[in-house]
Amino acid sequence: MPFCVPCSSSVDKNKWTGHLRSTAHKTTVCSNKLLNDGVEVVESAFRMRIATYRISATNDQSLASVDAFMNSIRNKIKRLLDNSLTKHTCVKVNFELFGLFLMFKDNSQSIKSFGTKNKILYLSYDFESLFCEVVNCLKKKFEEFQDRDSGWAFVSNSHLEININKYQPLRGSSYVDLPKFIKNKKACINIQNNDQCCFLWCVTAALHPSTKHPERVSSYPNFRDVLNISQISFPVTFDDIRIFEKNNPMISLTIFGLKNNKIVVGPLYKSKVSSNQKCRKNINLLLIDDGSHPPHYVLIKDLSRLVRRQVTKHNSKIYFCETCLLFFLTQEELANHLCTGIVTVLPEKGTVIKFKHFDRKQNVPFVIYADFESLLQPTETSDSDTDTSDSLTPNTTTLHHHIPAAFGYHIVCNADPSHNRYFSYRGTDCVDKFIEAIYKDVAKIYKIVNKNTPIICNENDDQNFLNAKRCHICNHFLFSDRVRDHCHITGRYRGAAHNICNLQYKRPCFVPIFFTICLVMIAIYLSKNWGRHLETSKLYLKPKKTIFLLLNLSLSRMSIFSFVL
Repeated sequence: MPFCVPCSSSVDKNKWTGHLRSTAHKTTVCSNKLLNDGVEVVESAFRMRIATYRISATNDQSLASVDAFMNSIRNKIKRLLDNSLTKHTCVKVNFELFGLFLMFKDNSQSIKSFGTKNKILYLSYDFESLFCEVVNCLKKKFEEFQDRDSGWAFVSNSHLEININKYQPLRGSSYVDLPKFIKNKKACINIQNNDQCCFLWCVTAALHPSTKHPERVSSYPNFRDVLNISQISFPVTFDDIRIFEKNNPMISLTIFGLKNNKIVVGPLYKSKVSSNQKCRKNINLLLIDDGSHPPHYVLIKDLSRLVRRQVTKHNSKIYFCETCLLFFLTQEELANHLCTGIVTVLPEKGTVIKFKHFDRKQNVPFVIYADFESLLQPTETSDSDTDTSDSLTPNTTTLHHHIPAAFGYHIVCNADPSHNRYFSYRGTDCVDKFIEAIYKDVAKIYKIVNKNTPIICNENDDQNFLNAKRCHICNHFLFSDRVRDHCHITGRYRGAAHNICNLQYKRPCFVPIFFTICLVMIAIYLSKNWGRHLETSKLYLKPKKTIFLLLNLSLSRMSIFSFVL
């Protein structure tokens, strides 16, 4: 069993990795090496080329919201990143925010952490956009964790950890001779440059093609005269290429690579071209990186000739769409195809798509279909001045208001039709009555759904259970772990199943309510009235084609109301 010296305790080998990442271990091994403004070095390796820093929350910062806490340590984060970039030039960084959460069910507390993906930073990075992206990501993860019925409630901020690793990006450099099989195809132009600007010479060669000695630098104008290369470092990386495309908006790039110096792969990089930028000049480049020489960019003058042997056995010329990378046998087929702008990537041989969420195969036990009727009430407008105060846009005039006058809804039970029920009401207070009636009926549904009816089996069901060879849920072979699966509402036997499949085959914990019409004003009016009936309700509005109302059934009460438009 491994022994952790700093913690003076033995750790199970299966939990060793988790122990090293735990907050308790990091606090124990903390080197107490403080940088400026209380930034603490938690871990470091390879002479600080890999390091983890911690910024702890003060008493005032601990009770603040996520964005308020991040804004309070904003300057510390910037100084730390700037110092790391000054030392390493290029780094990979990710952030992990730790917070204290409370479980109301048993009054327990626990530290939870939420992290971001790795981000590559260069000396020319934009801190403002990076900081906003990190804050929004962490804030979203905090809110989603609390809103998904986890039972945990946020109490306070603990600390922020910043992992910074030195990064050596893939760069293009000076002239490198091409592999023989590519050279024989005569599909590429390998410019013999003596500097680290092979990428820029390739772009210049594509914009100003030369028929005489295209491999010579002297055959082309100087790239500084035809291209905007501000804020670009050399040798050029993929992040520099993004900056290059912003500086030169009429150019788009697609970069391919070589696998084992035999197969053209990619694209390693492809420009994001919107519908209004399809007039851009697309340039195909090949990145040579065999490990024995520095990486080198080569201009692809004929993509069809370069990769034809890889995609087809036909000897005739093929035509590539430079946007979606599909190929065609004739120019007419290429011109007539509807390009989606999405690169088609086929799965590897032997790849299988499997369905795993077998619990989603079952029908929802209850569903409600609802509808509102409304009266059109003319707006009070004068002839001289048109009322646009309630209009969605300045160019829209509101002529009538929809006043809800009546409603009706039908409860449908998939398991037992005896629970089906229709209810309607007419009156000026129909919205309030609708909410009250829906809440009472869903409370009754909650009791029905949570009533565990014993299984009802006859001789045929017993015989079916003994003779069953496959699980009726996942359709895999049954062994000694077979159990009887039944409907908990009616007690009806459904079939033989694996024990794990039966446990996961839980009934849905919500009642969907569908409206047959889509009226924005009904959605808004319901949201205004719902808060008076359910103090703990939450409302979400999202663009959909139909109105969808969702009432979650929690274990103790129905507390979450979600209305999707």
